Amino acid sequence: MKWHLSFDIPGDPVGKGRPRGTIMGGRVRMYTPAATARYEDRVAYRASLAIEAAGLDTPCVGPVRLSIVARLRRPQKPARAHEARAGTLGPHGRRYATKRPDIDNIAKSIADGLQLCNVFADDRSIAELSVLKVWAADDEAPGCGVTVSPVRGCDG
Repeated sequence: MKWHLSFDIPGDPVGKGRPRGTIMGGRVRMYTPAATARYEDRVAYRASLAIEAAGLDTPCVGPVRLSIVARLRRPQKPARAHEARAGTLGPHGRRYATKRPDIDNIAKSIADGLQLCNVFADDRSIAELSVLKVWAADDEAPGCGVTVSPVRGCDG
C-alpha cells in the first residue's frame, strides 16, 4: 500500500507564534505561545485520527511532500485594501486571502504538529511544500486541508 495521508483541520488556521522567554531562577526559559501549542496539538490529533483510519505505519521515511490549503474565514465587512487584493482569482476560482496569519507561519505550525504525532521523524524531511491561502467559500467552514505523501518511495 502506498503511503498517503490526507485530512482536514477544522477551525481558523493559526500561524506559528514567536517563541517567548521568561527568567526563572536566573535562567532564561523559552516556551511556545499557548495558542500555537493548542493548534499544534489539534493538528497532531487530527493527523493521528487520519493515520489510524488509513492504517498507515509512521513515520514516513525519506523526502516528504506537504500540501496545505488554508481556508480563512471571510470578514463580514472586509477592509477595502483586503478586498482589492482579494480580487485575484486563484485555482478553482477561489479568491486569495491576504490577511493574517502569514502563510509561512501556517506551514510551520502544521509541520510542527505533524512532527508531534510522528508523521515524519523531523520536519527537515519536507522536501516539497505547497501552501495556498484562500477565503473560505460561503458553504464551507474555515480550516486547513493537509496532504502528506512521499516524494519517492516511503518505507514507513
